[in-house]
Amino acid sequence: MALTRLFPLLSLLLLFIPLSTLGQRYRNYQQLQQKQQQQLHLGNYESFSPTCQLGREGELLCDQCQPGYTGPRCDRCSNGFFGRPSEPGGSCQPCDCHDNLDLSIPGSCDPITGQCLLCRQGYGGSSCDSCADGYHGDAITAKNCQRE
Repeated sequence: MALTRLFPLLSLLLLFIPLSTLGQRYRNYQQLQQKQQQQLHLGNYESFSPTCQLGREGELLCDQCQPGYTGPRCDRCSNGFFGRPSEPGGSCQPCDCHDNLDLSIPGSCDPITGQCLLCRQGYGGSSCDSCADGYHGDAITAKNCQRE
């Protein structure tokens, strides 16, 4: 019953507040909500770049990725690194390919699992830790895999 008494009062109050003011207040509220939401997303990326800002369209842009990180938000592993940096507690680690990998070749190491995909010629294995078929030698210490 108290609600029915309150409704006429609210109707009267709305007559005195211009609709444009209500609309502006609602837009301000929406913008505040968006900023708070974006700040929540900033938290995970700040650890991979000391400087992140909001772009023109509200997207998060980071311009100083730490070594091993790449992407507009520093949320991916760069070539030669692997991991899941966009997941809570995730990070990028160097691929362990025993220096038998040409890091100048994109995709030489799987960015998620760290598996070595493009070992140098003559080297093989998921960690480039052996000589490829048709080669012999020491792939890890001497790094001297040669054709048989």
